Amino acid sequence: MKRTKAIPLALALLASCDPGGSMNGPGQSDAAPGGADGGSTTTQGPSIGFDSQGCLNLVDHRTTTPLAPRGRLVVTYYDETLEATLCEWDDESAEYWCPEPSAIAAGCEAFEGVYWCPNASPPASRIGDPQEMGLLDLAHPELGVKRWTNNVVHEAEMDVSPDGARVVYAVRDYLDAFDNGKGQGIWVVNMDGSSPTRLTQGSNYAGIPAWIDNNRFTFVADDGVSATASNSGMYLFDLTTMKVTPFNITGAAVYPADPDPSHDGKQVVFKADVNDQNAWDIYVMQIDGSGVRQLTSGYSDHDPVFSLDDKKVYFERYYGPGAWDQYADLDRSEHPEINQWGIVEVDVASGAERVIIPHDPCGRHFFWLPTVSPDGTQLMFIHDYVDASGGGYQDLWVSDVSGGNAQSVPGTRELYWFDWTR
Repeated sequence: MKRTKAIPLALALLASCDPGGSMNGPGQSDAAPGGADGGSTTTQGPSIGFDSQGCLNLVDHRTTTPLAPRGRLVVTYYDETLEATLCEWDDESAEYWCPEPSAIAAGCEAFEGVYWCPNASPPASRIGDPQEMGLLDLAHPELGVKRWTNNVVHEAEMDVSPDGARVVYAVRDYLDAFDNGKGQGIWVVNMDGSSPTRLTQGSNYAGIPAWIDNNRFTFVADDGVSATASNSGMYLFDLTTMKVTPFNITGAAVYPADPDPSHDGKQVVFKADVNDQNAWDIYVMQIDGSGVRQLTSGYSDHDPVFSLDDKKVYFERYYGPGAWDQYADLDRSEHPEINQWGIVEVDVASGAERVIIPHDPCGRHFFWLPTVSPDGTQLMFIHDYVDASGGGYQDLWVSDVSGGNAQSVPGTRELYWFDWTR
């Protein structure tokens, strides 16, 4: 149920392959590169097939069993009705355009050439698309998202408490990049969208919250989020005492990211970049910071989450080439070879890996942010796609936990961050 995210949203992808043709494409058995410690051999399980050109085939993709995911999704999305409160910059006329009345225009602020209206709480002078938070009933997707917020800010990285009563989430004060976290804070809100409350204070980054139990959650932050600083950058927030405690991670002089506690509250899985090369590996440790153990290597792995029985970890893997964010300043639609993301499972005890959803060698589709269903039988994840003309969309897909019967989830176009609850 716990979910976070740390890679950019790539909404404009272009592929060199046309989907279609046979479903009997090439299977994959990937041995991680890098020598003796290059990672476990990965054998593909049941998954989406390939076409005759070796591209993932989602056009002719058919499932043997239609899945009916149950429960609710807490999501963020861009609500077009909020455009009435936004100002946008026009490069051609060198003017900014704001909605009527003109008093709103007078109140807009500029940030790196983009203008936004600051009449929101938290303040909304930022660059990028605002993402509002709301609730989607999977049994009635035709009703759409019931919006909770109207802040014109970017709300992200939410996690629903185990009892389903509250949601912790992050609010980004600046939105131009994931590593520009100045002012980002952790908030909590009731499951009906009432009483949103900021929990962390200060001007530094704080994000990626994930519950341990119904009163405590972990998060990561720059030093300065509390009176006591930790070199690990990982903290525990206790809502009963409103105190922040730093994690002391034994034997791991690395900055952890994407932490996710196990369902039994005894372990934490996270990613770390030990060599500072943007080649992230998955680690697991005890909840007290001891017993740090590496689970993956050889690729760049992100967003780990435990299975319901805590025996497996699901994550998304970047298959290359190069570091996963080295092309951040390039048009990803012109470089489909870098859109190589898929979903992988690793066994916590043995380190054995299995591909759940393969990556697309043609770069037209990619999958990320795996999230386990409340009953532990299904996985949901984000799917990004573009067509040959450069257009495309983002939606959610669901499969069983082995990767079989992967299919799109109705009513989830252009939803972004999400978590799954009963």
